[in-house]
Amino acid sequence: MYHLYEKVVMKFYYHKPVFMGILIAAMQVLGMGKTYYVSPSGVDNGAGTIDHPWKHIAFATCGGSYACSCAKKNSYLLNAGDTLFVRGGTYFEHDIRMKNTGKSNAWIVIKAFQNEKDTIDCQHIASGFNMGTSQTNNYIVLDGLFLKNPWQAGIRIGENFKGDHWIIKNCRFEGLKQADNSACVFLSTSCNTRIDNCVMIGNNTTNFNYCGIQIFRGDGSDTIINCDISHFAEGIFYKHGSLGDKQTLIKNNFIRDNSQHGLWISSDHVTIQNNLVIHNGAGVVFWEDAGGTGGGYSSVLHNTFYNNDYTVEICSRGELNARTGDHGAKHDTIKNNILFGTNSEMGSLAMWPDPDPHYDSIHATISNHNCYYNTGENQVEVIREFGETYTLPQWKARCPKRDSGSINEKPVFAKKSGVLCAIEDFEITGGRAKNGASDGADMGADVFLIKNTGNGK
Repeated sequence: MYHLYEKVVMKFYYHKPVFMGILIAAMQVLGMGKTYYVSPSGVDNGAGTIDHPWKHIAFATCGGSYACSCAKKNSYLLNAGDTLFVRGGTYFEHDIRMKNTGKSNAWIVIKAFQNEKDTIDCQHIASGFNMGTSQTNNYIVLDGLFLKNPWQAGIRIGENFKGDHWIIKNCRFEGLKQADNSACVFLSTSCNTRIDNCVMIGNNTTNFNYCGIQIFRGDGSDTIINCDISHFAEGIFYKHGSLGDKQTLIKNNFIRDNSQHGLWISSDHVTIQNNLVIHNGAGVVFWEDAGGTGGGYSSVLHNTFYNNDYTVEICSRGELNARTGDHGAKHDTIKNNILFGTNSEMGSLAMWPDPDPHYDSIHATISNHNCYYNTGENQVEVIREFGETYTLPQWKARCPKRDSGSINEKPVFAKKSGVLCAIEDFEITGGRAKNGASDGADMGADVFLIKNTGNGK
């Protein structure tokens, strides 16, 4: 029945509320899938029941097909509408593929068994789940799994075949090994993927392509929400050109201690809202990389950026310039944020139009109702544009139509743990940031909406 619940939740999330009576009726009418079980103590020639579980996850998903790591054949592979419960214990598996696909009214669900601790240890041999390389896999839920020691990707979706409608929730990732374009969740030309309430912990590798989440050529339909992402080079890297003009949503995440960037946005149409982004090499950078469209038409709303060397950086000239038709980051909106920087040269907000005959000299970025503060050598110079730094009064005088409501003060945080590192530390308790936002709420992130619990395993 779990796949039916997820179906209704996805419909609720993307469209409109559903009355409880309709939800229950839908579950009763559509509940036709089969339920299987897998356990490290099981056997692959068993019945797949709770009393006689299978031994390998891959046996249930591909059973030897599509270059799957499990060589044994299985006549009862997971099909549309089926659920696989993963019992507690350690599974030494990698490169798990799936022969079949779910349907819009019958999702395939792979879910940790209630109150049991599973570990999928890939032993740094290959990715954990590898979906879309050899086949099409749509309408899939992965819930409550612990992916340990994957190589290149914990969960890889899409590449040769686009993945459509995935939910990755309550999962935990540790020990990712660096390779080119590595990520705990790697999305390639996939769409309608929701990553929700996951914990991703890296090993402090500083390679730019070592990420918590990496999106290649997305169409803007993906959602990253409630995640805790730490100790990568890039927390979230949205790379290469956009395939559409939908708005990717990155909301209510705790992004911390990543050596290069908390977020690197190299594609257009992204909403970054109510995230806590602390102790990273940079908070968020909009900058074209390797053919991306540069991060334009994006919004940064009600986030708290604290103790990042570069806080918010917008570059409206891309790496490849006019050769690819890239026009860089333009027409962005930066509002109601706390921008607490540590770099006096770059300020708390840096905009780099880099005049060039192929580009407009005005990027049309709107920045207003932000709280600026900088602990660098020159604390009052908080905004940089065209290579010049400005105090907030100088900036307002120069651009009165673009910024009239921002403030320059040190925000007052609750600091409940005493050292400004936990989510609850960043509750706003006083100062003008408490009520200075344009919508009447606090500037910065509402930390009570950032309540990641992850897998807890």
